Amino acid sequence: MASGLQIKSRNPKLVGDEEDEEVEVRPKKTNQLEIKTVSAKRRSINREPSRRSVYLSKFLRKRPTYDELVLNGIVKDNSVFGCHLQYQRIISGQTLQVPEFVWRCVVKLESDPTNLTTEGIYRVPGDAAKIQKLRIDIDQGKWDTFEACDDVHVLAGSLKLFLRELPDPLIPFKIHSDAVKAAMGLGVYQADVAQSLDAVLDQLDIVERDTLEVVVRHLGKVAKASNKMDVDNLGLLFGQVLLWPDPLAPLDMKLIAEAAKNVQVADALIRHQAKIFPPPNTLAVPV
Repeated sequence: MASGLQIKSRNPKLVGDEEDEEVEVRPKKTNQLEIKTVSAKRRSINREPSRRSVYLSKFLRKRPTYDELVLNGIVKDNSVFGCHLQYQRIISGQTLQVPEFVWRCVVKLESDPTNLTTEGIYRVPGDAAKIQKLRIDIDQGKWDTFEACDDVHVLAGSLKLFLRELPDPLIPFKIHSDAVKAAMGLGVYQADVAQSLDAVLDQLDIVERDTLEVVVRHLGKVAKASNKMDVDNLGLLFGQVLLWPDPLAPLDMKLIAEAAKNVQVADALIRHQAKIFPPPNTLAVPV
C-alpha cells in the first residue's frame, strides 16, 4: 500500500445523526494500518499528563513565595535604594539624622582628600556593573562590596543613584515652587537668597533637611576642590537629582521650563550652603 494513503468515507446521512465523520488511515511501522477518527484525536488532547509534567507541576506549586523567602531569611527585605527616607536605617549623630548609606558614602568619599580632587567627580559615570553589584549587596544588608570599593566614580554614581531612586525627591514637590522663587531672588527675603531658601527648607521634616544638609555641604567641598567640577557644573548635574517635576503633572512646555529651574535651586543651595547650613556640621556619627 502506498505510504500516507488516506481513505475518506461518508456514511449516508440520517435524520438526527451527527455530522459525517472523517476517517484517516495511516500506516504504522509494523505494516499495520492505524485508523484515527476525529473523535479519537479529541480524546488524545485530554490524555493523562506524563510523569515529567506532573513532577514539574508539583515542583512549581511547592516553590516558596517571596514572603516565605523573606521569613526564612533567604531574601532579606532590607531595601535601601528606592526606599522612603522614613523607612531607611537612620544614623543619629549629635545634631544630624541621615540614612546610613548617605552617611557612609559621604564619609568614605571625604576620608581621603585626593578623592575629591578626582577629575570629573559626579560627572564621569562609574562602572554600571559595579554600581549595580554594590546596590544589590547593600539592599541585602551586605556592606563588604561597599567597604572594598575604592573607585571614586562608582561611589559617587551610587550616591546619585540612591537620590534618584527615592520614591519622592529629597526636596519634595510641595516646596518646589517656593524653592524656585527663593533661588531666583523672589522669595520672602527677596535678594537674600540664602535666607529665603532657609525659610523654605524649614518645611522639611528633620530627616529630609539633615540629609539635604549632608549632601549639599559635601557638594560644597567638591566644588572647592581642583577637579573641574565647580558650582555651575554640580548645579547642572544635581538640579535633576535633588528635585524633579511631579510625575503626575501633564507633560507640556511649562513643565519642561519648570524642570530647567531646578538647576537654579541646586546651584543656589551649593553656592550658599555655608549660610543655609552653618556649622557645626556634626558628621562624627558612631557606626
